[in-house]
Amino acid sequence: RGENVSIPDVDCSRGHVGMRVAEISATPLIRRDGTVLGGLVAVRDLTRVRELERELHEERAMRPIVGRSLNIQKVRAAIRAFADDKRPLLIRGAPGTGIDRVADAVHQTGPWRDRSLVTVDCSTLSQAMFERELRGHARGAFPGADRVRIGKLERAHGGVIVFREIGALSPQNQLLILQILDTMEFTRVGDSAPIQVDLRVLASTSQDLSRMVTAGTFRRDLLNRLEATAIDLPPLTRRREDIPLLIQNRLENLNARYGKNIVTVSDACMDLFVRSDWPNNCRELDQVMERAYTVCAGRAISDVDLPREFVEAVQARSAGAPAAPWVGDAPGVIPLHEVEKRYLEWAAANHTGERAELAQQLGMSERTLYRRLRELRDNRRDTPESSG
Repeated sequence: RGENVSIPDVDCSRGHVGMRVAEISATPLIRRDGTVLGGLVAVRDLTRVRELERELHEERAMRPIVGRSLNIQKVRAAIRAFADDKRPLLIRGAPGTGIDRVADAVHQTGPWRDRSLVTVDCSTLSQAMFERELRGHARGAFPGADRVRIGKLERAHGGVIVFREIGALSPQNQLLILQILDTMEFTRVGDSAPIQVDLRVLASTSQDLSRMVTAGTFRRDLLNRLEATAIDLPPLTRRREDIPLLIQNRLENLNARYGKNIVTVSDACMDLFVRSDWPNNCRELDQVMERAYTVCAGRAISDVDLPREFVEAVQARSAGAPAAPWVGDAPGVIPLHEVEKRYLEWAAANHTGERAELAQQLGMSERTLYRRLRELRDNRRDTPESSG
């Protein structure tokens, strides 16, 4: 046709190991009299550019998932592993463990990041309302339906749909989800014309779906489809070593939101945070931090700034238990990086197994652990006390 042609992101992966992406453009070569000599074709390898873009998206997506523990590293690895997978994904975790953040990270990390993310809260909708929200309805489908309504399945077409708290669905709606997974097809309420969709399905739950299957309240065939790929989120008590990082992250977010300059927490306050059972996990930590931040008048949150019921609950649960030895017994405030350093020293001194095992439990490589411990030894030798 004598026109310029440009085709971006051509998949050239066949025959290569890993992703290969190129941009192909063609320009016609035309004489002054208008006759066509031929064309100039240019192929530009975009593989590294796309890899860097993906790494940047992944870094941004993982930013809300704070921590260095082995358990949280496993969560990040699972997000990366399942981000491109089109099979259904089940995200399991207790309330407050960050299920919504993980679902968002899966969406932002995968190839659907530039497309829609639609959430359906299964726990807040009745059986009839869930069906209408999901499928939409035709005009005249029921009294008051004076126009066609597009459901969430259609809105999620080409993107990702998340079924939050899927264990709350009725058996009839569980069957509806199973049929959609099998056929990627549905009809609007009050209509008979089938509609095809192409989407990634994520589901989340804070319930034990296996027990619900045994009790007869959840379909086994649906659970089998959902947990073909699954991510299990640890409670906060199984990653206590992340608490100093979580606190630092929350302080930065609160400072950005409210304009204060609170930079740390006292050692007594940190001791309470580490000893708490956190029944509502990170959500409860966020609430406690925000309340303490609001009343704090200095640059460090102390134990007197914490909600009284939180302090009393920790003291009641841990009555008679010694304070965390790695925090120290000196009064006053210590920076968060110092808390992390003291914890590392305490862990190394009290761990009876191999250093490789300790490194794995701390969520770092063995080489990093040796380097950090060597730095601690060097710093101690350089102090005036040691030189004197």
